[in-house]
Amino acid sequence: MRNILLQLPAAVIALCLGVFLATSCREDHIPTYSGGARIQWLTRFVSDSLRVDFSFTSLTGGETSHVVELPFKVIGPATGQERTFTLRQADDDSGLPAAVEGTDYTLPERLTVAPGALQGTVPVTLLRTAALDTVTKRLALEFVTGSEFGPGARLQQRAVIDFSNQLSRPSSWDYIVEWQDWGVWSRGKHLFINQVLGKPIADDFFLVTDATLLRIYLDTLKKALDRFNNDPDNIASGKAPVLSDPNDPKSAPISFSSQSV
Repeated sequence: MRNILLQLPAAVIALCLGVFLATSCREDHIPTYSGGARIQWLTRFVSDSLRVDFSFTSLTGGETSHVVELPFKVIGPATGQERTFTLRQADDDSGLPAAVEGTDYTLPERLTVAPGALQGTVPVTLLRTAALDTVTKRLALEFVTGSEFGPGARLQQRAVIDFSNQLSRPSSWDYIVEWQDWGVWSRGKHLFINQVLGKPIADDFFLVTDATLLRIYLDTLKKALDRFNNDPDNIASGKAPVLSDPNDPKSAPISFSSQSV
């Protein structure tokens, strides 16, 4: 009787293992995606549309055009064939002047998803015009769904590009950056950063710059601001302290601390 009890657990384990192997090897138990291919913009946060802010002031070579890459992703299995999709300019109620195709921007003649790929980018060429010196134009694009692709997530169907030839807040300077020592974006702070770093910061600056390098930049900026604001000549001339709005003498001085202007 004792031998039977000792052998019973091993027999039970063997039986359970055999059942598990038999069922796990059956192909009809492997889950597969069957919802059809869908397409949407690839955004940093799932609850927002794709947004880009661009200013030609970030370019120093006098360029008259600039390509913005809009990332997208496909939901569903990859295929061995090239697939095509189309975009249309969406209605917008922001109050900003709508960009005009051919005058303010151009799109490729064909938009495709490469064979075997589930992600890609749409290159949008923005054109520098005289109007951008005084106004910000908006381009809102959305997918035209059809036989190749259905719509993806509802909030990720629109891509919005606001562009001008004026200094503007980089789209990567979001609320996460604001809670760090960079603080809230302001024109005065942006101009000071460009001056100290010796070049305009790009729209994707906070996304593509290494975290260690961002910390080095931040320490450099804090020291530079302290030196500038305490320079007797800058104080006497009224240049110090550096203001958040250079055109408003009553605006708050800039600082590099969480949530500061």
